[in-house]
Amino acid sequence: MYNPYNIPNLDNFTELNNLVAPAYAWYWSKTGDDTYLNEGDLLFSHTFDNPAAYAWSGKQFSQIFKWSFDYVNWRSGTATSTTVQANNPYAGAYADTEPPIEYNVKPGTIGRTSVTITWSTYEKADTQAAVGLTKQYSYYSPVLDQGDSMKTSHGVSVPNLSPNTTYHFQVRSKDAAGNFAGSCDYTFKTLP
Repeated sequence: MYNPYNIPNLDNFTELNNLVAPAYAWYWSKTGDDTYLNEGDLLFSHTFDNPAAYAWSGKQFSQIFKWSFDYVNWRSGTATSTTVQANNPYAGAYADTEPPIEYNVKPGTIGRTSVTITWSTYEKADTQAAVGLTKQYSYYSPVLDQGDSMKTSHGVSVPNLSPNTTYHFQVRSKDAAGNFAGSCDYTFKTLP
């Protein structure tokens, strides 16, 4: 997709323009050839052309942020990247601010009066499920897998349900840094 005659501006990944732009700025800084400066500027200006792509994760946002500074540094003739240690004196651990995103949420074993709900998280977290006849959940399972026992595969058994009844449920996880995530609402129906 990248050539002198076609700058992606309507594709799904226009933020990748921001990945390529620093290379043009670097090449301009080494050669002085304005052709590369103009190409870099054109790419950089089309980074945010796809509004549907703005649901970035923290990692993606950090990459866009870093790539932008790399471009500006090379473009301004600084001739150094933001990855150079001298430009990054902070040596401590960065705070975990991302919640433990839940995926593969499903009711596992459904019985007449009980259900086992399972899910996974991308990082270790504790385990809890909320269940009710509506989205106003009336039952919250005990919080499991806390502290050193946090895990990425989760399961909760919920007893004392009524047969042949539709229930709503939500899974809930909190990581070691205290970031909480609650899933969207799901439903299941107990057996008759």
